[in-house]
Amino acid sequence: MKWLEELAAQPPGAGDPIASWINPDLAKHLQAAGLFTLRGLVTHINGIGKRWHAAVPAIGTGKARRIEDWLREHEATIGMALGSHVSVARSKVPGHQLARVVPRQTAIVPIDKLIVPSELDGTQGRFRAPREHCMMRADNDYETVLLWISTRHGMTPEQKRAVQIKRGIAPGSPEGPLDWLRYLSHTQRSYLKEAERFMLWAIVQHRKPLSSMTLEYCQAYQAFLADPSPSDLWCAPRGCDKWSTLWRPFEGPLSRSAQAHAIRTLKSMYKFLVDQCYLVGNPWNGVTMPKATRVGVARGRSFTQAQWAFIEQQAAQLSDRSADRRLRFALHLYYATGMRLIEGVQARVDDLKWASYPDHESEEVVAGWELKVIGKGNKERIVQVLQDVVDELSGYLVSRGLDPDPEALCNGGAYLLGQVVDVASRAPWSPGAKVPVDPKAGISHVTMHEAIKRFFQHCA
Repeated sequence: MKWLEELAAQPPGAGDPIASWINPDLAKHLQAAGLFTLRGLVTHINGIGKRWHAAVPAIGTGKARRIEDWLREHEATIGMALGSHVSVARSKVPGHQLARVVPRQTAIVPIDKLIVPSELDGTQGRFRAPREHCMMRADNDYETVLLWISTRHGMTPEQKRAVQIKRGIAPGSPEGPLDWLRYLSHTQRSYLKEAERFMLWAIVQHRKPLSSMTLEYCQAYQAFLADPSPSDLWCAPRGCDKWSTLWRPFEGPLSRSAQAHAIRTLKSMYKFLVDQCYLVGNPWNGVTMPKATRVGVARGRSFTQAQWAFIEQQAAQLSDRSADRRLRFALHLYYATGMRLIEGVQARVDDLKWASYPDHESEEVVAGWELKVIGKGNKERIVQVLQDVVDELSGYLVSRGLDPDPEALCNGGAYLLGQVVDVASRAPWSPGAKVPVDPKAGISHVTMHEAIKRFFQHCA
């Protein structure tokens, strides 16, 4: 690394190409891994930590340490420093040290690191309701978004203690004002993700507070979801932790169902702000997604309208436990599609796809959800699924710790009807609490049959 440095008149800077300072053989391998500038190299190392070189061909531990030493030697002129966590194995880095890797700033960073400028915090928002009518103490957009997240169904005290034990945090330890964000339920994390994305888009990209959003801005964000750009600022591969400098709010363009989920979530958030008299109106009410085709399935195969209304009433009274969530979704899935029991338990999330076809008579696009199932005689057939059933599936997937988007790649292999995932928190004394649960795993048709049988015995 010294050979070219001796010839250079200017000290290294963050924007310099790696090839200008590092031995060509090493530079070639770094470039093959997508690292072209010293800024990108430092960001990559800080974003991954000690094992940053694992994905770079032909660069082992020794070469990696020499590169790190050189970067530390020139950090003053590069203007960027390697964090102390880079020298320590990831499993041994304390949480408070990782929390300092990304500084608080007005940029595309996690919401707890976001500094909202006073002119963009919503205290003077265009659509703020009269202060004397507001039913919250929160007085800016940032505080109200966090308050909305806190009102969603969260972790129980027992679940929080289990997380603290797993992370080596002593129960009762002093907590900062935003430390509660480390203990969010699946539902809260899903909602936070959408609120965080929209807030970053509004403040960082458009310099507008959330309380000044118009219908036109909401429509622009809807289009943005289909193509978050520039992608190098907004997108990163799955698996980047929020402490990392590599974290971004998106992995790439959202599927249609994920766009619909985002819009529903934001519409719900703004409804909350209107209900609490923080805003005078909800701009998302004017945003619509193309409606799914209402499939002509005969929903009343076995029950009269009055009977099904009674069953719906009983299903609504089921608890929020994992088994009851599964049962409630299964009832709606089977009733809406007419599938056989075995077809439902064998169906996977991968088998559910959004499809659109041209309607030659109306010259419009006919679209809807289709589920591929294996029927009698091992024959494949397509079952059409209503949008409200897919919406319920999204919530059920979140409760299992999966992505709410049925078409997300990370949901690959997951069964529509999964195993119970809350045994450890609900009954920690039981033998089943010690068995790891795969959130993608399915159940037997016997298990589903027994659950439905008990439910209808109760209804009777």
